[in-house]
Amino acid sequence: MTSKASFRITYDGPALETHEMDARDLAGALFALGDLCTAAGQVLYGDSAKIEVKVKASFRESSFSIDLALLHSWISSLIDMLNSKDSVASANALVFLDALGFLPEGGLVGLLRRLRGRKITSIEDQDNTMKIITLDDGEKLEEKRETVDLCRDISTRKELSKMLEPLDKEGIDEFRVGQDGNIMSIKKEEYPYFRYIPGDESLLENEYEMRFEIVSPVFQKRLKWKFSDGNSTFYADILDENFWKNVEEGNESFSIKDILICRVRLVQSMQDDKLKAKYQILKVIEHLKTLKPQKLPFKKPE
Repeated sequence: MTSKASFRITYDGPALETHEMDARDLAGALFALGDLCTAAGQVLYGDSAKIEVKVKASFRESSFSIDLALLHSWISSLIDMLNSKDSVASANALVFLDALGFLPEGGLVGLLRRLRGRKITSIEDQDNTMKIITLDDGEKLEEKRETVDLCRDISTRKELSKMLEPLDKEGIDEFRVGQDGNIMSIKKEEYPYFRYIPGDESLLENEYEMRFEIVSPVFQKRLKWKFSDGNSTFYADILDENFWKNVEEGNESFSIKDILICRVRLVQSMQDDKLKAKYQILKVIEHLKTLKPQKLPFKKPE
């Protein structure tokens, strides 16, 4: 079953008063729009749906506008599984546009506008539909799960940035998208909030308890300890202040192969298109000493 929604994108500014736009800028933006919808569809629906963007015939004489159609096709087995009604399926294309933020206020565009370039330091589940985002200045935002998923997807962020690249050109001051009076607008001065800059992008963050074998202890807070999990070695920060207090007061001593039972945070990220893993030990629950061989008390013969 396929649902369809029509929408219009517009680039506006003094450079477009003649209703002409550089073909290379236009082609790059349209390709990025198509790739954006494909990437976002994969995040939200996996292989269960196919998202297509088609250019409609009319080019509007309003700055530089293009009418498009978004087609959202569900596989029939998924429709059967969810027992979806036709009225629900017909709304899927609009729901998808809303998730992207191509309708006013919400979705991915709305979240990036609220972030204003600030970094996300942690993401927590509130319930099955909502997440709590903590920013680097301490502010907390409540967001839909699918919006957060789109924000964390590198492909989606890259293509959104490419689609908005014409705003970086002199004389192009605004991008608009929407339908039937529901128009979302991004001004030139807001473009930095949406620009994707390759860097350390958080992909996954989990906390759990685990046993680590000490390979190389370091008695300075800012330096990482080397551990083994039984399969591989890695470096980790120890953030437990009580643990460091015991070390500084001489209440802890360590040997190679000692075991620490820890509450650990694993953060996976993409840095310069390479997958990275960072371990942080939040709490040292127990320190298990290495058992040293003992001499048996044999009595010397008389």
